Amino acid sequence: MNHSIMCETIGERVWPFLENILGEELIPTYSYARLYQNQNSLEKHVDRPPCEISISIQLGRSHHYSWPLFVGGQRFDLAECDGVLYKGYEVEHWRILVMDLKDITQVKYFATS
Repeated sequence: MNHSIMCETIGERVWPFLENILGEELIPTYSYARLYQNQNSLEKHVDRPPCEISISIQLGRSHHYSWPLFVGGQRFDLAECDGVLYKGYEVEHWRILVMDLKDITQVKYFATS
């Protein structure tokens, strides 16, 4: 599967929806998909300035329980196809150490015009 095509397609589908929610035009910057596996984590960080508006979407997982995403200290337990919208370059976000699972997350970044 070509992940870049998948990510860009998802980004194109959510783009107008996000513009409607935020009430402003957005400029897509980039996107990617990541497969988290045993012993992976996502260190606490903020994104680069082109990641002004970020959306993390849970694409799939190999388990019945949620592997939480933390954004600004708030815990999000995402089901498949759920997403979290946040200011990636302002708000710290992370995931704790993962054990015995596989988790696929897609992230799409936008800048405001």
